[in-house]
Amino acid sequence: DESIWTSVFASVRSWLDMGLDPVPVSINISRVSLETDKLYYIIKRLKEKYNIPEKYIHFEITETGAINSQALLNGRIQKIRELGFRIAMDDFGSGYSSLNALKNLTVDVLKIDMEFLQKAKNEEKSKIIVSSVVRMAKSLGMTIVTEGVETEAHVKFLSDLGVDIFQGYYYSKPLYIDDFEEKYLTEDILANENDSQNGLLEESR
Repeated sequence: DESIWTSVFASVRSWLDMGLDPVPVSINISRVSLETDKLYYIIKRLKEKYNIPEKYIHFEITETGAINSQALLNGRIQKIRELGFRIAMDDFGSGYSSLNALKNLTVDVLKIDMEFLQKAKNEEKSKIIVSSVVRMAKSLGMTIVTEGVETEAHVKFLSDLGVDIFQGYYYSKPLYIDDFEEKYLTEDILANENDSQNGLLEESR
């Protein structure tokens, strides 16, 4: 986990140093990492080493990967939030204790697993449940992300519900970092370079 986190912090730092304004990157925290007393200090060290504004990094926990002691887990989550980072509950709906976890854990973002809807035998009943979860999370002041968005119908249904962020093959399959940079950051780099050149031309006049 620490190796992956370090790689992400370093990548975001390099994008910022190029003058880019990247979207936030979400990082998973495994059950093993949640159980270690060193978690807070590892993240604090990375934050200080790379000097990245907290808005560019989010941390995710999975409901199914949460440790047994929710009091201990909530304490660890709260320490990370004190560093300024947002915490998301990933794969919501994939386990049987989702509502209990939501009740007991302090998280900022709820990521709803659309697989719940796609594999349902009764689609209408499932839509009602998804609608209820979105309303409930909104009432709790949480940002809503839906995973597994694959069709225009998904986008329409979820947009009407007021979902904040969509994730899935409808937009892009998972990408290697080089492909991501080429597809999503190259245009920003060129735009920044053009702005700089135009600024120099204006100054020269």
